[in-house]
Amino acid sequence: MTSKFILKKLLLPLGLASIISLFLAYYSHTIENSSLETFFINLATTFIGILLTFIYVDKTIQKHKKEQWAKVKTKIFKRMEQIANYIILSYRITFNFSVDIFNSEEITNNTREEIIRVTRDVLIPAIDQKIIFFNENNWRKLIENTQLIRQLIDENIKLFGGKINPNILNILLEIEDEILLMTSSYNTFFDIYGVPEDKLPISKKITGIKLKEQLNKIASGHIRELLLLSINLLKEIDKGK
Repeated sequence: MTSKFILKKLLLPLGLASIISLFLAYYSHTIENSSLETFFINLATTFIGILLTFIYVDKTIQKHKKEQWAKVKTKIFKRMEQIANYIILSYRITFNFSVDIFNSEEITNNTREEIIRVTRDVLIPAIDQKIIFFNENNWRKLIENTQLIRQLIDENIKLFGGKINPNILNILLEIEDEILLMTSSYNTFFDIYGVPEDKLPISKKITGIKLKEQLNKIASGHIRELLLLSINLLKEIDKGK
């Protein structure tokens, strides 16, 4: 039973019945038979009593639901935070950064802000220089981890559906879009990514090198966007709490 149902099916009819009863009681007062006045006053009082009871019950139910969903909302936010942290962690490991990049005091007292700082000030500026040295194995593992992130997002969207904050859901879908673009590029040019220049499968070496540089630039853009979206996700979680 929802507030909308109660309003449409119960409160409006009861309210209307109360008004009609009071009107009839007033009208009965003008005629000689005063017993009708008493009857309609009692009827109106009954309708008003029922009306107030339904309002109280509905408010109690809604309060209980709100308390229940507050717990669920907290768990959903926790899942969303785990997704953002997983993305950031996977690139920290891929880029061979140790935990020393985190301020030990800040990571303990203000974890989310410290993760955002490291992502913004350390990981993102390092993207271009790091992927230059990626070999085939590095790219394969990066794409595998990225696909796992997409699976994790899909599972959470299916699990929570419409219960996810629209702004957060939009960020998750944008992350999936970036992942699709990056994996599509890798699947198309898997024999270019990370392949040594002297083993590129292109007859003209200069063409192969330029293509590899262009693919690295494209991938760098996708990785940068994924990390920025992860920061936005963490910030949006802060807003929702």
